[in-house]
Amino acid sequence: MKIFNFIRKKLLYKVLVLLLLVSLVPVVFIRIKLVYDVKTSLKKEALKIQIGIAERIADNINSYIEEVKNILYVIHKSEDFVLMKVEKQKYILNNLLNTYSMFMEVTVIDTTGKERLNISRLEGNTTKNDFLQHFDKFYKKKQ
Repeated sequence: MKIFNFIRKKLLYKVLVLLLLVSLVPVVFIRIKLVYDVKTSLKKEALKIQIGIAERIADNINSYIEEVKNILYVIHKSEDFVLMKVEKQKYILNNLLNTYSMFMEVTVIDTTGKERLNISRLEGNTTKNDFLQHFDKFYKKKQ
């Protein structure tokens, strides 16, 4: 009788282990597959979001560049801008720098290709002659 009980208990344990394996293996397999599928779908969604953000930034940059081109085109096409006196050009370009923070430096070049005026937020208003005079003074002090 004792031997029969021992074999019976041993058989019961074997059946229990077999049932656990049969029921847990598919659960573990499904869990692994689910984790993999979630990772791939999250990667795809993150990529879509990043592409959307990049496209919006590209549109913003494109509109910004178009705005800059339009502003400069209006100034360039104004009547006799290059032929104006330097003081009037300074006034117009100072207004441009004060109104639009996107411009850090504006240079006016005449029809011969020489620089007439250079206005910068950092250095202030200078003309080519002012720069050359400053350079000459600096160079003479060094000698």
